[in-house]
Amino acid sequence: MRRAPGALRLLTTCALSLALLPLAGASAQGQEQQRSRVLVLFDTSGSMGVDIETGEPTGGDNSREYPGDGGLSRLFVAKEALAGLITTQSEVEFALMRYPMREGLGINRGVIDGRQNQSYAGLEEQPLNYAGECTGLLRPGDPDEAFALVVPFSDDNETDIVRWLDHREDFPADKELRAEGSTPIVETLRLAEQYLVEIGRGDPGARCRRTAVVLLTDGSESCVPFAEREQRLAERGAALRELRFVVDGEEVVQDVRTFVVAYGVNQRAYDQLTALARAGGTAVDLRGEPDPTGGPYEASDLISLRRAFSAIVREAIPTELCNGLDDDCDGRVDEGVQNLCGGCGPPPEEDCDGNDDDCDGRVDEGALNACGQCGPLPGEVCNDIDDDCDGAVDEAVDNACGGCALVREEVCNGVDDDCDGRIDNRPGADLPLSRPCSRDVGACAAGREACVAGEWGACDGVVPRDEQCDGTDDDCDGAVDEETRPCGPALDIGDVGECRVGQRRCDPQACANGLCAEDGWLAACEDAVGPADETCNGRDDDCDGAADEGLINACGQCGPPPPEACNGLDDNCDGRVDDDALCPAGFLCFAGECVQPCGSAGECRPGFACLAVWPGARYCHPEPCAAAYCSPGLTCTDAVGACSDPCVGVQCAAGERCVFGECLAEPCPDGCIEGERCTADGCLGDPCADVDCGQDAFCRDGECVDACRVASCGPDRVCVDGLCVGDPCGGRCLRGSRCDPVDGACVADPCAAVDCPAGTACVDGACAPDAPCAAVRCPAGTACVDGSCTDFTPGRDPRTQVADAMPPVDAGLDVSMQADVALDAAPDARVEPADGGEPPRGDPGDCAQGPGGRASGWPAVGALLCLVLGLARRRRG
Repeated sequence: MRRAPGALRLLTTCALSLALLPLAGASAQGQEQQRSRVLVLFDTSGSMGVDIETGEPTGGDNSREYPGDGGLSRLFVAKEALAGLITTQSEVEFALMRYPMREGLGINRGVIDGRQNQSYAGLEEQPLNYAGECTGLLRPGDPDEAFALVVPFSDDNETDIVRWLDHREDFPADKELRAEGSTPIVETLRLAEQYLVEIGRGDPGARCRRTAVVLLTDGSESCVPFAEREQRLAERGAALRELRFVVDGEEVVQDVRTFVVAYGVNQRAYDQLTALARAGGTAVDLRGEPDPTGGPYEASDLISLRRAFSAIVREAIPTELCNGLDDDCDGRVDEGVQNLCGGCGPPPEEDCDGNDDDCDGRVDEGALNACGQCGPLPGEVCNDIDDDCDGAVDEAVDNACGGCALVREEVCNGVDDDCDGRIDNRPGADLPLSRPCSRDVGACAAGREACVAGEWGACDGVVPRDEQCDGTDDDCDGAVDEETRPCGPALDIGDVGECRVGQRRCDPQACANGLCAEDGWLAACEDAVGPADETCNGRDDDCDGAADEGLINACGQCGPPPPEACNGLDDNCDGRVDDDALCPAGFLCFAGECVQPCGSAGECRPGFACLAVWPGARYCHPEPCAAAYCSPGLTCTDAVGACSDPCVGVQCAAGERCVFGECLAEPCPDGCIEGERCTADGCLGDPCADVDCGQDAFCRDGECVDACRVASCGPDRVCVDGLCVGDPCGGRCLRGSRCDPVDGACVADPCAAVDCPAGTACVDGACAPDAPCAAVRCPAGTACVDGSCTDFTPGRDPRTQVADAMPPVDAGLDVSMQADVALDAAPDARVEPADGGEPPRGDPGDCAQGPGGRASGWPAVGALLCLVLGLARRRRG
């Protein structure tokens, strides 16, 4: 009879709560400053979907979406055990990783790269949103890449972890662990090491914090060649034991132990996991007690999983030791482990000194001798007194030498010690004293040495000598030629970074084969590793004490920074977006897109609008408002593709006025008299009220100033107040960007997409009263920028910039896509279409048609354009 999953969940939570009560109580004794961290690596391979009792597929995992045939899956039981632990344990901060998986709505219908999913039934009708991979990234990146980390460390992430374990899914808002794919343990451990190094660099408490990795798996490594599996697993466990990173300029080395829970595994998997547990420093015996020669924790059901998790968590929580250190990182030292005297270890033994040495409130208890005195009993002397208080007087003190006590034993000193009339003799004989020397081991032979004139003579056997490389046990310790000599290129460096000092062994027999460098010593230097050129791998290859020096780019990655792409992002991490971004020949980088000139009649392919980048230069862009500069009080929306008044139809109360569709207090409720203008501070005199500057000039502070209308100044110059002046950006900056005079780069204009109400102007991306453009009224066809009117004509014709762009992918393609485009003949339409209608629209993903939606002979070029623009849109999304 099977227990229902809901009842099992309740049983798990209650049982774990009782099991962990002592742990919860411990935290109440002192406030933690650095909680221990446990990174859980959860097995999401396909075998986790089998029945926990029979090992047969269940057709599901007991979740709401995939209930299966009623059998209880390993995945369900493991989730229950982990969820109960997470919700009842407060002294440990958890993070959750799975085996690398790709994610996407309905991407897995049962067969991935020829591999048939055996865990779930009916995936054709209800596909999985996950597909396991042997390799992946730490976090989500490209949608086609697998990733492993699902919930990072944080103070309050319990709910986030449990949502992955609650047997219900609402993809992508609420995801779930599923049983799908292979068992990439080595790769997952590599990603775990990468993650712990990353968070360790930003952890000021890393030197004190206890961190552990817990691997729960029901099988053996399957993504590494069989012959390499145990070695690769052991290497990963050993690497975590010496996790190195730099915090505040100082290297920190953390001993991160890897706890392994073998969940219903076979003997082959057990042997592999044993290698990992031993290298990770967590091997246990069959009773779960620490044993360096043991294996992993074993579990086969809910109870044994709960027992293993509880034991591991207890090991992960640091215990205060009596050593003058703050072992549990709670800000206190040696609390609860000192003895009655306030010191470490057991209390001192009571001495007979008149003091309470063991701090038990009593003095000299158990330390007085039979005579009622301190110290040892007095020795019996020949004086007719019971000196040692044993009831007998002068017992055994009358000797052959005529005194008290026993005679002394004869020793080799030239004196008759036992008063038998002979010096340095054997007891009861005239022969001299002798003793054994040396022993019958190796080149040695046992013998004897005799006492001559009060000193020991030479041994008549063979005694040990220094070990030589000669095939003989010269030092007679039972081992032959066990000596080694240090060697290798790191001899003067030592074991620093990747360098290791090698050893040259003694092997006289190899000399006959010409393998010796000198008499008896092998020429080969074993295990020697010398300095190498530094590569970007997180290791100190050149053994100078620093890793990857000079090889990390501005983006914090290896190698040169990535090239800048036209995508609205700062790809090369220089603080600028799309600077010097390259586009295919015939395209222009504008507003984060590689755009193509409009057709001769202003047509674009579906999903693109024809925008005027500058007079006479019109390009197709997927965002109709990308080139928009609207008059004060108007705003541009992509749905319309034109400037419009959001206050149309809005009725405001008395004393209010509509600003961008919202009713605000009117600063000039009664209006202003002639010659004044309304500002945020009320009505003020307008110096331009009676000034008429004509169609090609504007009034500023009562003076007429020439506007920059279609005034192309040429390379390296720009128009300001009708005059051409030097431009550090070379006249290259188009609408939506502006020149940074510091280094001559075109940077994004923070005011390009900001529409401000009347009486205000945009400054650094925000509307401000009395700004440079607040009182400027520009002629038609121009807009105010930094207090001057311009039609955004750059000094350099963007069509010449297109000619300098990146060559096409295939030099054999005809990418001149301008044969039917007459830019100079295109009508001038900045934002609103000339006929008042909507701009061209359509499906941005339709790449089978040319400009304007009509069929054309450019499928190869169109495919390239679709790829460029499609990737740009996907990156922004």
